[in-house]
Amino acid sequence: MQRTKLTIVSAVVVLICSRVVLSFDPLGPPRALLEQGKPSVGVDYMYSKMEVKMAGAFGFPEMDVSDMEVNKIYANLGYGLTDRWDVFGRLGVA
Repeated sequence: MQRTKLTIVSAVVVLICSRVVLSFDPLGPPRALLEQGKPSVGVDYMYSKMEVKMAGAFGFPEMDVSDMEVNKIYANLGYGLTDRWDVFGRLGVA
């Protein structure tokens, strides 16, 4: 049992610290917004423009991406489990 817990905690730490996870968008608000038993349905649109310059690291070549524009649209479903806990799902395209 103790070994299983250590394996799970180790996997979570590795996944949280991976480069892919650090590049994800924030998944939601920092606190619960729905009251207990209240559903939520919505659409989010996000636009960002950036310039990315990355020096070669870990064997990857140097990159320079200028004027990168990203348009994202998400469909959101949520439900208030309690006044302090929301559960939600997001499906989208970029």
